[in-house]
Amino acid sequence: MGNILDYYERFHGITEVGIFGFCWGGKVSTLASTDFPLIKVAGLVHPSSVTEEMIEAADTPMYLFPCLDDPDMVGRTPDRLQSFLINELN
Repeated sequence: MGNILDYYERFHGITEVGIFGFCWGGKVSTLASTDFPLIKVAGLVHPSSVTEEMIEAADTPMYLFPCLDDPDMVGRTPDRLQSFLINELN
């Protein structure tokens, strides 16, 4: 991922990107937000194996969309993170 971000920054002048992940991609998005300063925001839907510690280590705003059977993430993350809980899909 670092090579891709570096390419777009160097050859296209991209200085900020967002990342979005579903399920395991939520974990990848969280870890990438920690490792790559070019990533300025992340969105996670039904994140799998994402811990509070991982979220706190990421220095980006995140939209967290856990599903009905996922752990409740509302109110358990730092104030800089905005959380939304999806209770049911109709």
